[in-house]
Amino acid sequence: MRPWNTAGEFQPIATTVPGIQICEHLPRLARHADKLTLIRSMTHTDVDHTTGTHFLLTGRGVPRRGATHDEDWPSYGAVLAKLGRGEARCRLLCR
Repeated sequence: MRPWNTAGEFQPIATTVPGIQICEHLPRLARHADKLTLIRSMTHTDVDHTTGTHFLLTGRGVPRRGATHDEDWPSYGAVLAKLGRGEARCRLLCR
């Protein structure tokens, strides 16, 4: 049950995991909830969504300006392409 003051305009729906609900706009995800992990303990001190997302996805801060590519960690698309997962989609991401 969520606190009343955090409720938005969208309704929660049940998932395949008892006690876990997600947004009504994610019904396919709700059907696959037993195959995913929710991580609710991750945090960072960056208030900028762009650089905060980079930290979240790589575990490292944004590389300094003008840095070479070897100072930056690969994106998810590059990792998936290397592993041979979702190759057709990764070609679009990893050009």
